[in-house]
Amino acid sequence: MKSNRRRAAKSNLTEAELNQQQRAEQSEVSLPIMLRVFDRATTLKIVCLTDNTWNRLERCKQTPPRTYLSPGRIGYRAIDIMRWLDQRREVITA
Repeated sequence: MKSNRRRAAKSNLTEAELNQQQRAEQSEVSLPIMLRVFDRATTLKIVCLTDNTWNRLERCKQTPPRTYLSPGRIGYRAIDIMRWLDQRREVITA
């Protein structure tokens, strides 16, 4: 609570206003991961692949399905990326 008081003093907010702001921020973040949609650049960072490799996999239909967000914008659902990564896992047995 002391840190909240310090932050409130620095930002000219009352402690109650700061707590309300923090609750609002937490509720925004609490969306389930499977509802998130990532753009192509973020997806490439998540899966650690280059643009060329992703294009090659897409041509072979080996990527997660696209989600069309608007006429010129596509994305990939987090749940589809997770499933795709799980399918590509190598299980090593001794």
